[in-house]
Amino acid sequence: PPSQTIWQQRIAASPGVEWIRPFTHAGTRPIGQLNADTFIIFEDHQLIGLNSADGSKRPFDLGDAVIDAALVHEQNGSLYTAGRLGQINAFSPVENSETDVNLTPLWSLDLAQNGTPLLLPLPGGGVMAAVRTTLFAMSADGKLLWQEDIGARPFSYTLTADALFFATASGADEAVWQVRDGERPLQIADVSGKLAFADEQLWIYSARGVYRLNPATESPSAEQIYALPMGFPQQGDIMPLPAGGVLVIHTDLFDSRLLAFAPDGTLRQQRSLGGGPSAGHYLQMVNDQPYLITNTSLQNAGELTLFAIDLDAATLTHIFTGGSRMPITTDSWTAVFNNRLLLNIGGGHLAQIDVETAVQNSP
Repeated sequence: PPSQTIWQQRIAASPGVEWIRPFTHAGTRPIGQLNADTFIIFEDHQLIGLNSADGSKRPFDLGDAVIDAALVHEQNGSLYTAGRLGQINAFSPVENSETDVNLTPLWSLDLAQNGTPLLLPLPGGGVMAAVRTTLFAMSADGKLLWQEDIGARPFSYTLTADALFFATASGADEAVWQVRDGERPLQIADVSGKLAFADEQLWIYSARGVYRLNPATESPSAEQIYALPMGFPQQGDIMPLPAGGVLVIHTDLFDSRLLAFAPDGTLRQQRSLGGGPSAGHYLQMVNDQPYLITNTSLQNAGELTLFAIDLDAATLTHIFTGGSRMPITTDSWTAVFNNRLLLNIGGGHLAQIDVETAVQNSP
């Protein structure tokens, strides 16, 4: 396989690549876009801001805050951090120049619960912390609304203007839950998977198929609209489409396939990609254009491959491949930043790609 130096040269020369950042630490994770110029990543137990123009980094000084998890709330822009000793902190971004931003402390709360935290956004700007199987809900101004042990830990979620939906999986205790207006979590389905909200429906991509339910009904019920061979949702994805319906990438023991569903739940099209369980997949949307990212890893080589999806023509256009000779598959991720794609190649480089330019210059 190519050396790290060769990969660096290939990635930097790829159409649409605006900047690259070399591998520094294992465990780098995306947190979110703070403003038009700054994207936050979590690395080596600290938060680092990346500049959109050149990828230059800027660590944030958050005082004595111990950070094991962080979240930028998509509705109010607040930054939340959590530590494994139970401390929750909230910060507000304050811009002090055209491209610089500081974080002003808003409040701090001690949950008196130890464990690795997970943060999820609540509608209206609040935050929910999951510590082991106990959930703690906090309002945007730092009031503890409730805490409840639901017996399992969230692993996927989607947020709407008035509700948080999240899925849990623990053996036979698969479930989808709903949190509204400061209320305690309500179980609305006994199936689990990755979630998307489209056409006033909650879509669930599970290991056994695609489900849909209307959470506004008095007694929501998940209906399986398409059965799939038993698969691995952690290696697949689901995403709403601009014109309605959803896109699903499914991986099972023998194949990976891309499926598009219409708003009424009917299957529009599907396409086999091959690969099976050796590949993981991500879906992203930039300016209403869907993209597929495939993550493959062997013992001494890993690659991220980016495709533009044309649903009308039922085609995939290859626009980028980057890789590493020392792959860390679990560290690979993608994020949208200022109408660009961030691709982190686990064990390799982080690249910012202007995907429109990449598509225009594809072979």
